[in-house]
Amino acid sequence: MLRWFAGKQIRNAAAIGGNVMTASPISDLNPLLMAAGAILTLRSKNGGERQVTLDHTFFTGYRRTIVLPQEVIT
Repeated sequence: MLRWFAGKQIRNAAAIGGNVMTASPISDLNPLLMAAGAILTLRSKNGGERQVTLDHTFFTGYRRTIVLPQEVIT
């Protein structure tokens, strides 16, 4: 599927975190992670580290999440 879905750079660097952060409403992985109760660890330079559950509160809108602009998934 990646042959048609993504360019060469994306195929070579694809990761679960990227799939989650894209917050795509057509993702097949995010509903699975939500059903499993996945917990994400987020980190920022000044805000430290926090853990959030990938549940109905994580996605706030179309391609939007509760992740702050300065945070990354670790």
